[in-house]
Parts: sequence; structure tokens; C-alpha cells
Amino acid sequence: PMDVWGRTRRWELGPLGNGGVGSIDPQGRTRGSIGPAPQIYGAAPHLPPRLMVLKMQNLHGPRRRRGDGSSESESSEEEEEEDEERSPELHLAMIPHYGAINRVRGVWAGLWPLTALGGEGGVFSSCSSDSSLRIWDVRAPPGGGAMLSVDHAHPGDVNVISWGGAGRGAGHHLLSGGDDGAVRLWDLRHFQTGRSAATLKFHGGPITSLQWCPTERGVLAAAGADDAVTQWDLGLERDPEAGGGDGEEGDGEGELPPQLLFVHMGDPDPKELRWHPQCPGVLLCTGISGISVFRTVCV
Repeated sequence: PMDVWGRTRRWELGPLGNGGVGSIDPQGRTRGSIGPAPQIYGAAPHLPPRLMVLKMQNLHGPRRRRGDGSSESESSEEEEEEDEERSPELHLAMIPHYGAINRVRGVWAGLWPLTALGGEGGVFSSCSSDSSLRIWDVRAPPGGGAMLSVDHAHPGDVNVISWGGAGRGAGHHLLSGGDDGAVRLWDLRHFQTGRSAATLKFHGGPITSLQWCPTERGVLAAAGADDAVTQWDLGLERDPEAGGGDGEEGDGEGELPPQLLFVHMGDPDPKELRWHPQCPGVLLCTGISGISVFRTVCV
């Protein structure tokens, strides 16, 4: 969190290599060369409803190249131009947005393929109290607006989103959680249809936090205002021999969705949950009672 004009907002920061050279994995480790002048993109909600996007580059300041055995006659003008090009820079853009922005999540050039979005970095998503989901590209003109959008992703406010996950093709999958207590899965390759690929219903209150598992494909965790933390596996399906009608998962009265792996109760008013980046399967959850750390046998 960072204080922005007197009000605390959430930020999403991420490094980028020059021109997408090299990569950053979900644990923050660099792979390959990220170039001599790493860039950092940031995004944060702003009042009045606008999305503030900043880009920082050349954070290490001017760097002089060592002699490579060529002629020593380099003019001072050329040296000054090189220093100017390598000096720290901050670019700021304000994007108009209708409705209060709840969360911003970024996806950076790295392990996740972004070919469906036509980009190689600087693409991020936002959710809003106006029920919308939007995909943005910081390289687009300021008046270009969102690349992709769904105006009615949930019946009410959209509180949280999570992009990515583990496995091939995970960069196309976006999770959203709303005041309706539902978790929806979106495939960005079919985003413009406005229809989610799956809807998970169990929570009896608004979804307050959710995140893809970074190590297990199709596994996610969600927290709700109903004092429950749940784990899900999207790869599971209902056994046809067990019966059950068609429709959205969990529609039947007293019927549990087949994708539901585990329900953790007892932490009042959970606000945030995160998978541990170094201990596979370990979940950390914060609420009124403090911080809970647990691991289930399911993941």
C-alpha cells in the first residue's frame, strides 16, 4: 500500500525487460538477460475515478560503456546524448474510468504467453464497482481506452481479480470475485463474448480475496465475507454415475460443487489470502483475528 493524495490505495508493480528480453517468473526470479535498463510499470486507482499508470526506466542512472578497443575519439556531444538517454525517467498517464476502481492486477512479459492480447508486456487488468472488467495496454494512446472489456462481469461490485496460474496457457485465464459471492473464470481469447468460462458458487457473502495457485495447474483459493476460505480445482468434474443436473456449479440446494476441495472456517472477516511463494500448498490468510498459515492435504 502507498499513500496517494491522502488516501491509501493498492499498487501493482512489476519489472520488465527491454523489448521483452528475458523474463520474470511468478516468484519474482529473473530468467535470462533483462537488459541494461530495466523498466517498472505501476498502476493505482485515483480519485476522481481515473487509473494512474506510471512507468519508471533507467533507474540506475547514467552508465558509461567501457572501452571496446575502438578509437578513443568519441565526441563530448555523443557522450552527453548517451547520458541523457540513460538518465532516470518517470512517465505518468491518467486514464479516465467510470466507477470506483477496486483492484488492479498486472501481467508482465515473462513465462505467460500474451499472444492472444497482441502484447509482450505492460498489459494489466482492472475490476470496478460498476460491475466491469477491463484489460489495458500501457503502450496504447492515452485516449485509446481499454483493449478488452466486459461491462457486466458480475451482478454487483467486482472486488478482486487474479491473473495467471500454473501451467501452459495460464496467461489467458483471469479470475474475478464479486459481491454476489461467485468466482468466475474468464478466458481472454473469448473475452469479448461477455460470458465467463465457469462460475463457482459456494460463498454466502462477497468475495474479498482470491489467487491462483502458482504451483498447481487449475487450483485457486478464495476468501469471503462469510468467514470462509476455500480451495478449488477446476480440473475436477462431477461423476456422471453420481447423478446431478446440469447448470452452474453449486446451484442445487445443499449440493457442493465438484471443484470444491477444502473449506477453512473460523477466521472472522478474512480480507487477504496468498499462496506462499516458497512452500508449495501453504496458504496465508489475514483477518480480524490475525494471520493464519495452513496447508491442506488437497494441494
